[in-house]
Amino acid sequence: MKLRPVDLTKLARIRDGSGHSVFGPSGSGMWLNCPGSLIPNLLLPDLGTEDSAYGTVAHGLMEQWGKTGIKPVHLIGTNVAVDNDVWGWLIWIDEDMLEHCQACYDWIEWIEGEKLWERRVDFSRITPIPNQRGTADVIIVQLEQRRLIVVDWKFGQGVPVYAERNTQAMLYALGALWEMEEKYGVRFEEIEIRIGQPRRDNFDEWVTTRDELLQFAGWAQARMALAWNAHAPRVPGSKQCEFCKAKNDCAAYAKLSVELTEGVFENLDNPHPCTADEMREFKERLDEGFVLEAADAGTLTTEQLAKLKPYTRAVEKFWKRIPIELMKRHAAGEDLTEFGLKLVEGRSRRAFVSKGGTLEALMKAGVPREKVIVEEMISPAQAERELRAVGIARKDIPSLLEGLTKKPPGKPTLVPLSDKRDAMVDINEGVFDDLETETTEDEDY
Repeated sequence: MKLRPVDLTKLARIRDGSGHSVFGPSGSGMWLNCPGSLIPNLLLPDLGTEDSAYGTVAHGLMEQWGKTGIKPVHLIGTNVAVDNDVWGWLIWIDEDMLEHCQACYDWIEWIEGEKLWERRVDFSRITPIPNQRGTADVIIVQLEQRRLIVVDWKFGQGVPVYAERNTQAMLYALGALWEMEEKYGVRFEEIEIRIGQPRRDNFDEWVTTRDELLQFAGWAQARMALAWNAHAPRVPGSKQCEFCKAKNDCAAYAKLSVELTEGVFENLDNPHPCTADEMREFKERLDEGFVLEAADAGTLTTEQLAKLKPYTRAVEKFWKRIPIELMKRHAAGEDLTEFGLKLVEGRSRRAFVSKGGTLEALMKAGVPREKVIVEEMISPAQAERELRAVGIARKDIPSLLEGLTKKPPGKPTLVPLSDKRDAMVDINEGVFDDLETETTEDEDY
């Protein structure tokens, strides 16, 4: 990676003026584990995803619903534009989105206590710079019980997110703890963290103590101080590299990806900072006729394979990103032939110019219509939407579809022990027969 001078004072001022914190809690899982990822990610544009744009709109609905107590059904059928640093997304508010919001609202509606929706909290007492804040989706103050509940909504469909030691929610909880203790003059001894992920039907809870939360604060303070440095150490790993915007230009990440592919298992249990010398040596290896010798998974021990499993998602993204990055550089004017590559037109499949014109021509030629147009049954979720569209009440739909739908068992999937699903105990004969040819769900996080 090419290092360039960074004016940290100016960077902090720019971030503060944008309304975003340098130490944004949503990225804490990345920069707390890899301090060197913080500043590079701040310097790169925020491209976002359609999933994150969907979440922005859904959060807005939850805030409006929570603060008014009125379900925003009047917004169904409207569009909301969500901008990022380069382009943006146009998100459609439909009944499905409101149904996901309903699940979140119902989950906390009857919890006793003062509910503070979209509460801005400050955790600057542990950061190396001032004005570091985050917005908790809901904070519930149970004053008599001296208890706080911090709620965070996740509207993504990707990996499951759990409450236990979730660093984003713990930073919100710290800010809430300090604010409420100052406001009410009491010690809140118990803190409950809730994370609701309605599109995955994942609603998780974790209870911690004031002492444990403050212990986390001390650890996080040291990591933040380390991160606020232009030459902060890079510590690649399965969690921190997942959503890092700078990983495609990170020698430490590339080094980790290659080593894992080759079956190098050193320091997987305790990731260590990748030094400047190690990154330089890796780049020299690439320049000196690099040949990748991928390990044969069949020859590795079960313990070694289990250690590699959490890294598969991040490493796959690294290898898939290489041709994309090369094509971008070719488009920018770099000559790839110097490195033994060229850009050609890939394979494609024929397609009809006009479906209507093609149907007419084929039928005139004697092909029956049913041979040209193939009917396909809609899914149960689509059927529910269509039933609502013709006026069937939501509460009546389950009984109407009773006996008409089934949910087959999902394919076997390897997940960490922290996953809330029960372990499979009855493995049917032949259940793994197609694993060599089909890709199963991958839920590393």
